[in-house]
Amino acid sequence: MSSRWVAYSLIEAENGFRKIRNYKDLGKLVEALENFSPPPEEGKVAELINRLLTYNT
Repeated sequence: MSSRWVAYSLIEAENGFRKIRNYKDLGKLVEALENFSPPPEEGKVAELINRLLTYNT
């Protein structure tokens, strides 16, 4: 029964989806995000958060 609920939920959610304009430019966005390097302070914070998350799991 739960699989039916999931399927129904996905069908209903589909009605709220909108078409993405300029979807052909998404490759440029992916490339820009891959080449992005955060400032050193943000990198240190992210590293600390990652260490805390892996330590607690």
